[in-house]
Amino acid sequence: MTTSLLISKLFNVTQPRQVLPKTAAEMLKHGCQSDQRSTHRRVTIERLFIQITDCTNADKIGTTVSCHSTQLSASGMTISSAIHIPAGSLVDLWVSISAQPGKFFLSADVRWSSLAGNGLYQLGVEFIDGDTTDMAAWRALHAQQ
Repeated sequence: MTTSLLISKLFNVTQPRQVLPKTAAEMLKHGCQSDQRSTHRRVTIERLFIQITDCTNADKIGTTVSCHSTQLSASGMTISSAIHIPAGSLVDLWVSISAQPGKFFLSADVRWSSLAGNGLYQLGVEFIDGDTTDMAAWRALHAQQ
């Protein structure tokens, strides 16, 4: 892959940082969907990168975008993104948890996606088990909380 093509697949990395909501109440006000999760979630802002691995819009496959979480759980998360990632897309995530060393590599299915009032897209993802992911460590982390 040429450097220019690779750079064109990266979104939001060189753009100015997004203005993040300051409180849990403000995050919930900015477009989180109704509660459909089967596991406990916690409201937190964590940095992550998403790479789209499968999508109905073929031009988005391979795109990597810098995002942040708004809610985390053992089975999924709510994410705020500058670009639209349609429901049904498959994504790989590299999640940094501020209180933990390293990153978690996770795969997920985008379950819903909508434009939030703050101009960013909100999406809910459900994690997919995989031999090459850090799902066991992710679940262990959330079992402690």
